[in-house]
Amino acid sequence: MLMLFSIISLNGQTPINRINWSDFLSMHDIVYQRLPENYYEGAYVGNGLLGTIIYRDNLKPNTIRFDIGRSDVYDHRPAAPN
Repeated sequence: MLMLFSIISLNGQTPINRINWSDFLSMHDIVYQRLPENYYEGAYVGNGLLGTIIYRDNLKPNTIRFDIGRSDVYDHRPAAPN
């Protein structure tokens, strides 16, 4: 009985967190050497429902484009003329 009590009491101890999360997560940062050239190279930011893709717009000089969208919303109207 005493052995069972000692095993349960040892498992109830709080572990010491020795991970420096700031340093650990900074090792996984995405660093671009140049701006992404198109939609398929763009930096994606999002959570699976709402997202943004960031890239350089080749059609307009000196422009960075942010395409913002949601996966559960779609516009079924025809494209607007330019």
